[in-house]
Amino acid sequence: KNILLIRRLTKIIKTTILNIIFIANYILELIQIFSNLYSYDALFNKFCTENY
Repeated sequence: KNILLIRRLTKIIKTTILNIIFIANYILELIQIFSNLYSYDALFNKFCTENY
């Protein structure tokens, strides 16, 4: 019983860690997008580098 409980806990911990990492990356991407919107030069440079 203890082994099953530990396995279940580790599975829950792994999924929560993965979710936290995913959310953190999403937030960082949003921050980058907003900072690029505030500086049009950075946005223009990003647009050029993506197309070429």
